[in-house]
Amino acid sequence: MPKRSLADTWKMRGGTLKIVALVAVLAFFVFLEFQTAEAQLVNECRSQTLNNCDVNAYCYDTPNSYFCQCRRGWYGDGLVGPGYNGCTRRRISTWRIIVSIIGSILGALLLACCLAGCIRNCVRARSRRAMEPQGDPAYGYPAQQPYPPQQGVPMHATQTNKVPPPAGVV
Repeated sequence: MPKRSLADTWKMRGGTLKIVALVAVLAFFVFLEFQTAEAQLVNECRSQTLNNCDVNAYCYDTPNSYFCQCRRGWYGDGLVGPGYNGCTRRRISTWRIIVSIIGSILGALLLACCLAGCIRNCVRARSRRAMEPQGDPAYGYPAQQPYPPQQGVPMHATQTNKVPPPAGVV
């Protein structure tokens, strides 16, 4: 077996000591993490005795505590006890109900009028397209356009039934 020098032995021992110290520090941090995790695992919302939320409130657990929020249709702070309001039922007035019904009916009528207008415009456009002159499908020519009106003297204003010459022609 080869002989090791004293410096080599201390280098090995120093490296081993560093590893042991690192493992000890890591173990300490893991221990602290488990201790804080156990403290956070208390859920106050599981039991009515651990929280003072109203029966009409939702309980939300947080890492260190909890908070209460009234359910839909209820209002208040959600807590029961001296100095707290709890949750009380929200009453809807008759006036709000009537206004909601009238608004719904007017909205439905407006939607029906818009729909009827769109349908009427589509039908009109379709009938206009059907009335347009069509080309001769046998020969593939487009429809003949009507002649533009002649400028100059109208035919009924002349003594003869001849068509007047175009303007500018002698």
